[in-house]
Amino acid sequence: MFHEVKSTTISNQRYSKPLILMILFFTTAYHVLLSQEIQKCREIVDITIQSINTQSSNDLEKYLSPNFEIAGQKGSIAKIVLKQLFEQLGETVTSKKEIGNKKNGNGLIFMYTISYSKMGDKTATFIFDEQNRLDKLELFKIEVKTLKNDVDVDSEKVKVKEIPFRLIGKLIGVDVKLRGEKKLFIFDSGSPKVILNSNHLESKNKRTLSNSASATGSISGMDIIQIDSLDFNGLQLVGQEVLTLDLSHIEKEHGVEIYGLIGFELYKGYDVLYDYENQIILLISPEYIEEYLTQYSTSAVELVMDSHIPIVNGEVHGETYQFGLDSGAESNLFDDLHYKKIKAFLSEKVEDTLIGASKKFKIIKKGKIEWIKIGDKKFRNSSTSFSELDQLNSSGFRKIDGLLGYPILSSQKTLVSYSTKQLIFID
Repeated sequence: MFHEVKSTTISNQRYSKPLILMILFFTTAYHVLLSQEIQKCREIVDITIQSINTQSSNDLEKYLSPNFEIAGQKGSIAKIVLKQLFEQLGETVTSKKEIGNKKNGNGLIFMYTISYSKMGDKTATFIFDEQNRLDKLELFKIEVKTLKNDVDVDSEKVKVKEIPFRLIGKLIGVDVKLRGEKKLFIFDSGSPKVILNSNHLESKNKRTLSNSASATGSISGMDIIQIDSLDFNGLQLVGQEVLTLDLSHIEKEHGVEIYGLIGFELYKGYDVLYDYENQIILLISPEYIEEYLTQYSTSAVELVMDSHIPIVNGEVHGETYQFGLDSGAESNLFDDLHYKKIKAFLSEKVEDTLIGASKKFKIIKKGKIEWIKIGDKKFRNSSTSFSELDQLNSSGFRKIDGLLGYPILSSQKTLVSYSTKQLIFID
């Protein structure tokens, strides 16, 4: 009996030691991994602080999750709010102190006390997802009016809507009835929303999107307003809430009064044909596309959708790039990360200033690319700018290398078929 017990004891010791070592190994590995995640999140907190101090969200945007949330807004609108907030806050962070962190499902939550030069101490919350991307940011108390994700568009369905336009610089200017009065808007496929220019709205009609007493007011020009009516060639918003921004920088650049932007949400039930030669846009019902195209010789390229942005592959001297299509881009736009590689194929290279929505200036490089090939079409000597695309590429869905705008869309009749997921060139 004694020997049997001893044998069993020895056996348990033999197998328990490796088991204990394995448990210790995985426990240690888990803590190392968790430590690395915590450190990465802390680095993003530091980038947030730097972004506040530099009044720019560009460096932070690449670390945002696709569903990033701030001030009650998510996704593309949240990124606009973040950009406007950092540019207009006018604050400097003097110090920060971490007061706690904890697991949040597969992600992490960090709490900080942040000391501002004017506002004093504020409690901030940083919520990260399982990929250590910033999922939600609460810098201080903000009272919020939320905007619906989708508007309700009233429209009688027709096969084709023919909409005349005029060029404002190289932007598409269209007539829109706003509260029954004809006003000039920009048709901007790069905008997900209908946006009104706050520069032409009476303050009594506006409801603040984000209002912080500590920040002494709302984000300038960014509000929600309920409009009685907006009519874009039969596509109508009645009693709807829409976003407002200060678009006065576009007005100053082009010397005209612009009352807003027509964004994707208003016409998303249609495919869009751009005809710059005749200065018309056709909104074509998906059910009629096949019949409509039978009268033309065409060539098509596959596209994919990233939110409201159609994306196509294009080639520049043997290198393939992914481009978003944007009617609001007056020139093609490349991520400046590609400038060194492409500059050998550029003519008329210059430096210029770009005015953003914040009305701030930054130096960008410009030139004409020898050729860009899309499908079997070559577009020669296209005007192209090089700038940061962090805001677009922070969406988390698909990284793009640039945007194609006026130089490509105006070269021939071009159909962006959202329904068939094709970019169609009409000869």
